[in-house]
Amino acid sequence: MRSMNLKSYGDVFHNLDQARFKKYLEYFGVKVKPQEGQDIFEFVKKIVVNGLRSDQLDEFFIGYEIPQISKEFDLLRFGNNFNLDIELKNISTTEKITKQLIQNKYYLRALGKPVKSIHTLYRLKKYLYWTRTTI
Repeated sequence: MRSMNLKSYGDVFHNLDQARFKKYLEYFGVKVKPQEGQDIFEFVKKIVVNGLRSDQLDEFFIGYEIPQISKEFDLLRFGNNFNLDIELKNISTTEKITKQLIQNKYYLRALGKPVKSIHTLYRLKKYLYWTRTTI
């Protein structure tokens, strides 16, 4: 699996036909279900519109897996002094999301870097507006 730029992912998702997009994902060793691919595209589109630069979207792993424990992270980025885990959900409950984030924190702690949780749930409303809810 190779890391990729999320802006590039969004551009390719939007502009390539399905067969060529599949080859693009194969090159990076990424497997995503159709709905996950759409969710990532919508997320990237929203954060780019809100001012994130392309270089801030570098080095992300999509669908990063720890096969020994069947654990998958939606979007994961490893930095020199941080690890960023972004979990995207189309449909879920606050309880399920909270449980998953607690598990992810446990696994990421094994990397020996501080783990900080903001315990915030962002809900995507109609027309791509965000609502922030503390959990």
